[in-house]
Amino acid sequence: MARPFKPLQQRPNGIFFVQVHIDGKRHQKSLETKDPRLATKRAGQAIAELQEAAKQSTETKWPADAIVTEWDIPTNPDGSNDYANAVPKQITWGEIADPEQIKILDWRDLVTEAVAVRKRKTGEDFSDGWYDNQKFAIQRCPFSLSEASPVTIRAWMQSMQAEGLSPRSIEINCATLRSLINVSIKSGLLHDLAVNPFTRVDFSTSEVNHIYTAVEPDYKGLKAMLPTIANNQRLAILLQAYTGTRISEIKRRGAKDFDLVALTFTIKHEIKEGKRIKNKHSSRVIPLPEWLCDELKDFDFHWPSNTIINRKLQTINKELSSHSFRHGLIRINRDLGGSEDVLEAFVGHALEGMKATYGDGYSVSRFREAIKPVWNQLDTWIDRN
Repeated sequence: MARPFKPLQQRPNGIFFVQVHIDGKRHQKSLETKDPRLATKRAGQAIAELQEAAKQSTETKWPADAIVTEWDIPTNPDGSNDYANAVPKQITWGEIADPEQIKILDWRDLVTEAVAVRKRKTGEDFSDGWYDNQKFAIQRCPFSLSEASPVTIRAWMQSMQAEGLSPRSIEINCATLRSLINVSIKSGLLHDLAVNPFTRVDFSTSEVNHIYTAVEPDYKGLKAMLPTIANNQRLAILLQAYTGTRISEIKRRGAKDFDLVALTFTIKHEIKEGKRIKNKHSSRVIPLPEWLCDELKDFDFHWPSNTIINRKLQTINKELSSHSFRHGLIRINRDLGGSEDVLEAFVGHALEGMKATYGDGYSVSRFREAIKPVWNQLDTWIDRN
């Protein structure tokens, strides 16, 4: 029995959808319209379809009960098989299969396999971004691994398009699952799968995911906006503007990662504490402005979501996002004639060639020396006082 909870909702892109909770699980269906009146008319039918689909999905499909054909082949007088008089017999798969053959693999089994292969080859885990992509694609995928086919994949693509997802988002979701299958085919986990079903569907796009670079008017726009927003939003934006850190690096870290006496921010890979990083180059200790550390002393380190931050920033410029400040910091440094290598290491980028192999980056004091001219420029534009 469904338990509706705000059944009619609207996505950030304006598309309405219905959401119901059935047996503790959330089910959603796009209404494929931005018109509230049309959405209201369609909501009843959509909820009924979700309830019916959920009812069918709760009926367990037992692979061992699947009907297969076994051939009873007589023997000729000379001892050879008499295929011409073979008699088909219907039996269940469980009567002839080994237990391991009966087990159905899940998408998460493929994630586990990919991680194992990665660690065996490189000795390292995947980045936070990789795990996020797997989670989002699997949560959105409406079919199981065994149900993956060109037909179900195409239907999924159409569903995502109807929900308002961009061609690039659709491509990322499909490519994520395609990659998982490819790894497991090569590792032998999916030894009986001859063809990856995702390779038979064209989900590619020419759309380029361009990230806008923050420029002088954007920073000046912060002056009027910052006093009007919540303090955690304000501090998150200032931290990104002055350090170029990724929002994920900030959100996964708390008070103990900020040394407010030494004026530093430590970004390390601590998987047990949920503090992942994108790659080994992202691990670093960077300096912070003294005034920012003073403001962080009374902060509870409950960071806002990236969605909320971006909505606030887009009141200044619709192309502006939290990641724009990362690009903006690098651009300001270039315009001021600063050391590109030091700033690349400061934001957690890999250095070129042997620079990435020897010396282990730069010291906090060298970072501070290099970033000060950039901070001075930002102080002039943002004018915090």
